[in-house]
Amino acid sequence: KPVQGVTISIASKDKVEKVTTDAFGQFIIPKLPAGEITIVLEKKGYKTYRKEKIVVKEGVPVKLKLDLSFEKKQPEDSNLFHPLLRMMES
Repeated sequence: KPVQGVTISIASKDKVEKVTTDAFGQFIIPKLPAGEITIVLEKKGYKTYRKEKIVVKEGVPVKLKLDLSFEKKQPEDSNLFHPLLRMMES
């Protein structure tokens, strides 16, 4: 399912570009230098996704399918006593 509002950081040897996904979860970076890049996807409520060593060739479009997954909610205090959890452990 497409995710809108994801911040995409594209890092090359010389610079970092940032864009945001549209309503269809798509984004376009108009011009990247040839070489290796790293892409990082970030959005609150989702796990940060990082893909390294993507090779960009002069004049060749790069199409990638990138997947985000929800962050698992962690209890704020794992030592907190909860009677129902205690009963389940027994």
